Amino acid sequence: MINALTDFIKTLWYKIFTLSESKAIEIVEYYTGLTSNNNWKIYPCAQDNWRVYNIGSLKNCWFIICPWGDGLDGMMLRSSRIVCVSKKNGNVLLDCSSNDEG
Repeated sequence: MINALTDFIKTLWYKIFTLSESKAIEIVEYYTGLTSNNNWKIYPCAQDNWRVYNIGSLKNCWFIICPWGDGLDGMMLRSSRIVCVSKKNGNVLLDCSSNDEG
């Protein structure tokens, strides 16, 4: 009984106090000054084809792939931009290249 109640409280806490995907997109839009138009990719964990130092240490985050915003997107071969947002407090923890070009 106690274990079931504890699990229920943990689940409820997670649902109430965890940042949603849509809120994470809003934070990245504000952070980058860009608009997503619902075409940015968002992942709950780092992807295997990303080559970012120590990215595995980032837990409980949203990983958003968004444009660089310099006007050169689609005009040249380049890696994707990753912006990592904490699900706990909405802080931007990482903004870097995924090193997945080619």
